[in-house]
Amino acid sequence: PGPLELNLDLFYGVCEEVCIPVQAQLSLSLPSDTAGGEGAIRASLGTRAKSATAAGMTSAHCRVAPAGDDFHMTATLRFRGGIEQPRAVVFETGTEDIYIDPVAETVLGQDLTIDAIVYNWGDGPLALDRGRLRITMLTSDGALEAVGCPAG
Repeated sequence: PGPLELNLDLFYGVCEEVCIPVQAQLSLSLPSDTAGGEGAIRASLGTRAKSATAAGMTSAHCRVAPAGDDFHMTATLRFRGGIEQPRAVVFETGTEDIYIDPVAETVLGQDLTIDAIVYNWGDGPLALDRGRLRITMLTSDGALEAVGCPAG
């Protein structure tokens, strides 16, 4: 086989008080004679995000409501036995037109509640596909990932 070409087109928000969309493009060419990478690949697979369901998540639901020019979302994830306060939470929407900025996470009993602002940079009304919504929580034990957050 020939060389492996990797291309990344990244669109993300840089936020403090106002979120500014940023786009970056990177590319990398790996020669076909690269050897010895299998061990590193296997090791990295062990660090990938664990399924939140496998980590004890029993339910998830998200409420979205207008909030001025943007929207407010409350995501509630219930975990059997509870969950520790995450160090960070990241939302992936599956579209570059919608950005979700978590502003507060609260753990109470078995529930993790995440309050966030939803920015719609697309034309027309907000069209958030909740089935594609991916929530990644960084904890001291690694990353947990939940996919889908139905209305509730």
